[in-house]
Amino acid sequence: MYSMEIMKTDTINNVNFNAKYIDKAIIRKRTGFFYRPYKASIVALDRFDSADKKAIETIASDWGNRTVIRTILLDPIPKNEHIIAITTQNKKTCENIDPKSILALAQYNEQGRKKIILSRFQVNPVTKYASELKREYKKVGETLLEKIKQIKYKRKLKLESTVEGVPFYEKYGFKHERDSYYSMYCD
Repeated sequence: MYSMEIMKTDTINNVNFNAKYIDKAIIRKRTGFFYRPYKASIVALDRFDSADKKAIETIASDWGNRTVIRTILLDPIPKNEHIIAITTQNKKTCENIDPKSILALAQYNEQGRKKIILSRFQVNPVTKYASELKREYKKVGETLLEKIKQIKYKRKLKLESTVEGVPFYEKYGFKHERDSYYSMYCD
């Protein structure tokens, strides 16, 4: 995990939290009838930090209690766990992030030098399932997945997919394990 050197911030009306800036990200944002490149940020969260934990709870609640994000807080804490997210906020405002600015969240665990397990991956359902006329952002899941693939660097990336997620992962180079349609990997 990382250490936070920034003073934590809570506001009365929002559950704001700090995040460690990792990298810039380019997604697509709707402007009029077109989607144009839009600068976003990839940030790391720490579920041991009370503000980050509260933010994950807020995100899970806002996205619906049946999301996979809620289970991050319920499961035992895996060794070498990392939680990363895409936010519409930029690097300068990462010390005071509004959970409503989070577009996607992922949890992965490093398993030595040879393997990474992607245990949670979810795009905000409003971003993912909105009709084309109402959808504000595109390329959110793809951008976060590409960042995780960069992080894995020469290690095998494994995951368990849902039925709906299989085509998405296949599109980005994941293959099926021999014995399971849902167990997938990327070398």
